[in-house]
Amino acid sequence: MRKLSILIVLTLITIIVSGVSFGINDITVLVDGEKVEFDRQPYIKDGRTMVPIRFITEKMGCEVTWESDLQLVTIEKGYTRIFLQIGSTRVHANGEYIEIDVAPEIQIDRTMVPLRFISETLGANVEWDSISRTVTIKTIQSNDFIEPEINIVYPTHERDGFEFQVRIENWRHYGSDYEAKIEFTNYPLNEVDEPIFGPEGFGSAFETFRKDHWRSLTFGEVYSLRKYYTTKENMFALEKGMEFEFIVSIRNKATGEQRDYLGTAVYKDLLKDLRRSSE
Repeated sequence: MRKLSILIVLTLITIIVSGVSFGINDITVLVDGEKVEFDRQPYIKDGRTMVPIRFITEKMGCEVTWESDLQLVTIEKGYTRIFLQIGSTRVHANGEYIEIDVAPEIQIDRTMVPLRFISETLGANVEWDSISRTVTIKTIQSNDFIEPEINIVYPTHERDGFEFQVRIENWRHYGSDYEAKIEFTNYPLNEVDEPIFGPEGFGSAFETFRKDHWRSLTFGEVYSLRKYYTTKENMFALEKGMEFEFIVSIRNKATGEQRDYLGTAVYKDLLKDLRRSSE
């Protein structure tokens, strides 16, 4: 009896030290209101819910591949691609490296991955109820309008080739159901006869804007300002500090819903400074 008691205590210590919490009640996971049945129960590790990789395949509509030699998991859905390595918290997701809190691991012949990180990277909304131990996931549906994350990006190297760029950072969540257009509502009219090319000039001189010029959201770029900007009627030189006001329109092709977003950007003449610094 004494040996059995010691064995139980050692088992509990092992669980606590490993940071894995197996509660008295199982964790419930709901995806779009439907309860998920697991072949291996989820558990909490260091405050993160770990689920079998099969869940990602079946319930999140992803393609999952496993490279046993590298212990590498690849998750793909649309434009989103995630690489996770067993035992590593360094993840490659959508073209950049990210540090996550808990590394994927193998538990009793099942690959377990962090639920929140995967779900949110795929664009889903995740909520946790600690009282009922329930994870609620709401995935993006074709009739749901996705709010854009609009960002103004300025060059950090002369090879960027733009003075500023209007981007939608969460473009991977849109897929082929969405398109965008941009309309400049206020811009300077400092006219010049012709653009300057060579050391003091950069890029195309003949950018045009049409009100109904819709484009796909692949790679997130809505517009990039080059060294010289033109409308159909006017061409003008850019001067440092010029402010541009615009409207970015996003349209869901499946439902026809369209929303407009106001924005501003400033011409900073950064490319000239970057070229000089590299000389």
